[in-house]
Amino acid sequence: MDRGRFAIRNEAPTYKGAYGKGEATMLARVSDGEGAAAQEYSNLAGTDGPPSRETPREGGPFYFLARGNTVGAGGGIGRVGGGRWRTARRERMGMGMLDDPRFHGLEPFEEKIWLSSPTMHGDERRWVDEAIQTNWVSTVGENIDAIEREVAGLVGVRHAVALSCGTAAIHLAVRLAGERLYGQARPNEGTLAGRKVLCSDVTFDASVNPVAYEGGEAVFVDSERETWNMDPEALERAFEMYPDARVVVVAHLYGTPARMAEIRAVCDAHGALIVEDAAESLGATYKGAQTGSLGDYGAISFNGNKVITGSSGGMLLTDSREDAEKARKWSTQSREAAPWYQHEELGYNYRMSNIIAGVVRGQLPYLQEHVAQKRAVHERYREGLSGLPVSMNPFDAEASEPNFWLSCMLIDEAAMAPSVRGERDYLYRSEHGKSSPQEVLDAL
Repeated sequence: MDRGRFAIRNEAPTYKGAYGKGEATMLARVSDGEGAAAQEYSNLAGTDGPPSRETPREGGPFYFLARGNTVGAGGGIGRVGGGRWRTARRERMGMGMLDDPRFHGLEPFEEKIWLSSPTMHGDERRWVDEAIQTNWVSTVGENIDAIEREVAGLVGVRHAVALSCGTAAIHLAVRLAGERLYGQARPNEGTLAGRKVLCSDVTFDASVNPVAYEGGEAVFVDSERETWNMDPEALERAFEMYPDARVVVVAHLYGTPARMAEIRAVCDAHGALIVEDAAESLGATYKGAQTGSLGDYGAISFNGNKVITGSSGGMLLTDSREDAEKARKWSTQSREAAPWYQHEELGYNYRMSNIIAGVVRGQLPYLQEHVAQKRAVHERYREGLSGLPVSMNPFDAEASEPNFWLSCMLIDEAAMAPSVRGERDYLYRSEHGKSSPQEVLDAL
């Protein structure tokens, strides 16, 4: 199906006069071949509001359209095959899932449920106020020193470097790995210029962008079903295909540890360094060790939706004092220890502020409480969804203890209704006894 060419399909539904010219009959079809085709919608004169269904639909196939970020806004004009269509808000449009008698009485949530919203305790204010009252509000101060000590001790590494975000931590980790392997790069090149880097393929793009910052080329390694993380066997095959690769970026997806013993063994056999993306997994353990301590370099995040937050921020984790000192220098624009501004290396404005560190400092004592709350949410979903053709995100219960940062649901293949996605659009069909992720979200 061609990108962006989606339509609404129904049995000639009639929508009450929302478009200013009486009733608007939307007629559209989706072709079975390449791309989509649609008849032009009639009576779609300019509108500021969504159409509302006059009567519930009884049976029949139904495709629902959403257009990128237009949810909650008025429509826009786009092309569908040879015709025109206007997007509309989803509000009160007929949804096939809600027509299923099993869900009679189900009402959508009145307010949006945010992804992993932060839990604040009040202690955060104490340390932020202290930073303001003592006038230590920049990138030095006791809050920064304190959380670097606390996190290093918590994770089980010798050194932690407080940075502006988790992405900055991954970037400096990737650069450190590159310099360790290939030496210092010229200012107009990255330390990984022309090199292949083996990366987790199911992860947020912040895991991989730093590879490009350093001129490297990411090679995505398949994930395993058992943890949704990098498959050690696929990693071995990747080294067979790219024997010169020497850096591996492994993410612990949704707070679930990857099988690091097997991954470590494969990397050691090929002389490769591991950059461990533990942005989502602070507090998770693998064989008794905290994530972030299992690679050559670790990175964690204090973004607003993480299990411990500073509103932003991150940390580089390492056992090397030399690497920690390099990271601190690079994160403050690589200023030399001279009584004037002197710079001999490429640097960045990556250091965490003492204000942000104050928020993190107030959060850290509650890490285990937050993880326990996350675990309770996961268990509530697992028990509540039992008996349905779905499963929760898996983990290796014998070797690992996730922090349950994000609870996810996987619909069994036999219970999946047809659905497709474009770059910003999605399209699905409702079928009795089946569903799709977007239909579930729309119903909620």
